[in-house]
Amino acid sequence: MRAGLKTDFFEPPKPRAIAHRGGGGRLPENTMEAFANAYRLGIRYFELDVHSSRDDVLVVCHDPDLTRTTDLSGAIRELSYPEIARADAGYRFAVQENFPCRDAGS
Repeated sequence: MRAGLKTDFFEPPKPRAIAHRGGGGRLPENTMEAFANAYRLGIRYFELDVHSSRDDVLVVCHDPDLTRTTDLSGAIRELSYPEIARADAGYRFAVQENFPCRDAGS
């Protein structure tokens, strides 16, 4: 570590608040909106999963396919990044039986 550089990466303050899937309970999981919202709330640690698309682009998604969270289905490894980028990440996100994030650009 460089002299003068201070970090708590390996010994963060307790309790440790970690945004699981980017804080997916408040916004569609693993979206930039969810990560940004968690950061605004003071969360500095994030849990996420990464998969590779057919054309070797890394995609942040918990599941190895898009069926549970988007309007598309299919394994991430079998889809190209342009195909994945068209997915609506807010399509299945529900709040009291409403879908406030559909077509929101997530």
